[in-house]
Amino acid sequence: MAMKKSSVLNGKVLIFVNTKTGMTLTAWEKPDGSVAAEMSEKEGLINQQWKVEADGEETFRLVNEAYGKALDVMFMGQDNGTPVHLWDKSEGATQLWKMNAQRGGRCQLIHAESGRVLDVIAMSEEEGAGLQIWDATEGETQIWKAVEKKPEGAKKPARKPCAKKAAAAKEPVAKEEAGKATPATKAASKTATKKCASRKTKK
Repeated sequence: MAMKKSSVLNGKVLIFVNTKTGMTLTAWEKPDGSVAAEMSEKEGLINQQWKVEADGEETFRLVNEAYGKALDVMFMGQDNGTPVHLWDKSEGATQLWKMNAQRGGRCQLIHAESGRVLDVIAMSEEEGAGLQIWDATEGETQIWKAVEKKPEGAKKPARKPCAKKAAAAKEPVAKEEAGKATPATKAASKTATKKCASRKTKK
């Protein structure tokens, strides 16, 4: 396992997309006021954004940007099938997670206290499917793609063309300009033509 250092992740806002379903880890408020962690096909919602708050060398909390609550395991459970929801931030280890980083931005989210991973209940691919912790397997429902949310208005800096490319780009323009006749050269050409015609007539 290649555990990410929490200091590297601290302060970043991440969006987690399940590699099996293509759906996003989302927080939804229920009628009773509780906040559930579910899968959603919708995209670009603030309740799909999770801010990393480091708490230890490898452990961190995932705090939802919309609700300000942390991803938490119900009833401080540690068994397979224990549901995951959101709860007010606390000092409890039940809200601490680790990230097992893999290639291509993929990862597993490991519940630090139980050692089990964030998983989709019953491997469901349905909208609104709930989440749980479960023993790590090779299943794709336990693999997430972590995408960093960039600050609004952030743009990539424009690349400067290298000297050779810039010179090559200017060369055709220079040739084209050289081939164009200016008003002065056009006038001189007309005068020369008239003189030549006059000489031929005299002969």
